[in-house]
Amino acid sequence: MSSYASGEYYILVNNLRNIVQQCEQELQQAERAATQNKQEWEKMLQQRAKKQAELIAQAHKISGEVMAQELHADTQRKVRTQRVESLLHQAEKIVQHCETEGIKDFLRERLRVMQTSFSMFGATTEIKQQLEQFLQREVPEAQEKARQMAEQKFTEEALQGQHNLFSNVEDTSLEFVSLRTKEEQKQNAYISPWQSFVEKLQKLCLQEEELGEKRAQILLKEAERTVPDCRNLFLLNHQAEVEDLEKAYVDLEAARKMQAERTDKLQNRYLALCMLCRVRPALLEDVSDVELEKECKALFARFQKEKEQQYVTNAFAEVLESFGIDFESMQTDDLGQMQMRYHISAQAELQVIRSDAGAFEMQFSGISEGEQASLDEKRQVVEQAHSFCKRLPQIAEALRKRGIVFEQVGLQEPNEDTVAMVPRFTRSQMFETKKARELP
Repeated sequence: MSSYASGEYYILVNNLRNIVQQCEQELQQAERAATQNKQEWEKMLQQRAKKQAELIAQAHKISGEVMAQELHADTQRKVRTQRVESLLHQAEKIVQHCETEGIKDFLRERLRVMQTSFSMFGATTEIKQQLEQFLQREVPEAQEKARQMAEQKFTEEALQGQHNLFSNVEDTSLEFVSLRTKEEQKQNAYISPWQSFVEKLQKLCLQEEELGEKRAQILLKEAERTVPDCRNLFLLNHQAEVEDLEKAYVDLEAARKMQAERTDKLQNRYLALCMLCRVRPALLEDVSDVELEKECKALFARFQKEKEQQYVTNAFAEVLESFGIDFESMQTDDLGQMQMRYHISAQAELQVIRSDAGAFEMQFSGISEGEQASLDEKRQVVEQAHSFCKRLPQIAEALRKRGIVFEQVGLQEPNEDTVAMVPRFTRSQMFETKKARELP
């Protein structure tokens, strides 16, 4: 049995607050570094995911689970086919209701090419993208061009009519014709709001596809069945509803953007904490924001705990060094207990054992030249142990000034019968074994 002092300690609030602030500062620096190196992180994770996918694919092939992959691929093809058929149906209706022949022929030809590709190659991703581009960009451009052509044609006919009237009627009739032409233009101008209304519905239908909603699709079908004479009334009754739908999707897009920014910030924080805690990060695509936030809290708590342990270790070393006791080595066992060895003299050493729970033990032991320690060697070590024990209150006070407070300290008085003695050659072998384990 050896002579020792044991008890519990805690870190004062102010010192603990400083440790937390230091952790946050280091985390902010690591987050900036993670943001700058995110592409490298993502590339590394993608490579790891690729390797994992290759290993999984090989395992599936060996175990006969390839059928599950084929079933998944078949399901994806069916979903894509349904999407392409829905887009083709929308495009056919738009082309069918187009009233300008030149534009209608152009849209019909573009649609025919995509229908042919669909029948030959199936619902490929390329055809799906072409159809989405056709509905989102080409159709609105063609409709705008048709509107411009209609206005130009109407203007030319009006000018021609004015020219004929100028040559056959008196000046008093020209003013009436001019007023009539303006009135016809006003009546014809109702086409533009209707077209704008229909285009909004078509755009909302594409947005609804992503969310599984159907309100805009229902309105579009009702609009397609509305006769020209009733369009103004239909537009008047449903304009506010369409504006509400547009606002809802604008708000949804803003929420998506905020969520994306939050996710990006959370991922940067996670990568930074993994770097600080020396932990291999998980594949980010496989982790939800809730799980990521929970993992960040756990990693930050771990990082803070490491900083606290480092602070206590440094404080012990500084205080003991101020009393002429030099730090010699440190190691952590499987239970998380840290063992710090300090050099007292050529005949004695001090071991400080500290646990994560805030308990400590100072063990004073001697070093004998032979396998069995002599009585003189034990007496010398006991004298040095007594001298060290007298300085324990001073050591505790010095640690208190650094924010580490000891309480419930128990002391085992040293004597020749209880003092622990370690043969020098055994101690040397222990150090050699420790060094060999640390070699790469």
